[in-house]
Amino acid sequence: MPAIDKKYYDATRLATWGGLTTSTWGDCTYDWQSCIAPTYSEYTYTSTVADIGTTPGWVIPITTVKASGTDGDYPVTISYECSLDNSTWTAYSVGVLYGRYFRVVVTTAKDYLISIATEYRSATSSKSYSDLDTSTISGTIDDRDLPQSFSKIISVNSSASASTTKPIQLVVNDYTPSTFSFKLIDLDSWGKVSTDATINLLIQGLPNVSANATTGTVRVST
Repeated sequence: MPAIDKKYYDATRLATWGGLTTSTWGDCTYDWQSCIAPTYSEYTYTSTVADIGTTPGWVIPITTVKASGTDGDYPVTISYECSLDNSTWTAYSVGVLYGRYFRVVVTTAKDYLISIATEYRSATSSKSYSDLDTSTISGTIDDRDLPQSFSKIISVNSSASASTTKPIQLVVNDYTPSTFSFKLIDLDSWGKVSTDATINLLIQGLPNVSANATTGTVRVST
C-alpha cells in the first residue's frame, strides 16, 4: 500500500485553555498551550479492500503498520473486516479470518500513519500421528480428546495402521482446536458401535497469530 499523506491523517490536538488546572499565566514559557500537556484524539483508518480470489476461504493476516508520533509512543490497535460480497462487512479481532474481501482497521493516537501492509496467508501447517493407539488417549471410546495448537483446523485425514484388521471410520466430534475430539466407528456394526484401534492421523490447520500494539504488527505466534 502506498504511503499515507500526513496532511490527511494528522491526529487532532485537543489541548484547550479549559484544560489548564495547575499552571498560571506566569508559568507559560512560550504560549498558553505550553502550560498544558498536549493530548491527541484517537483516529481510525480503514485500508483499501484486498480480494483473495473467486472462492472465500480461511486465512491468517500478517500485518505491519508504520506510524509516526512526535510527542511519545502511542499504541496501535489492529483489527479486520471481512466480506463475502464486498458489500456486507463483519468485524474481526486479530486471528483467523474467513471471507473473500478483507480490510485492515487501524486505530491510533500517533501523529500520523505512514503505511499499512498486509499479507493474507492460507498455507497450512500439519500435525501427524503414526500408529496411534486410540485407547491410550484421554476421554471415552465415544469421544477421544486430542487438543491441537492451531487457530483453525482445516482438514482431518486418517487411515488404519497395518495392525488394525477391522474396517473403521473416524468421525470428528469437535473441530475446535483446543478441544478437538473424535471417535472411531466399527463399520462391521453398520456404523452403530464405537471402537478403539491403531490409526495414522494427519491434521492440517492454520497457525495462531498475535498482535503487538507497540510495534504495530500482527505475526504468527511462536
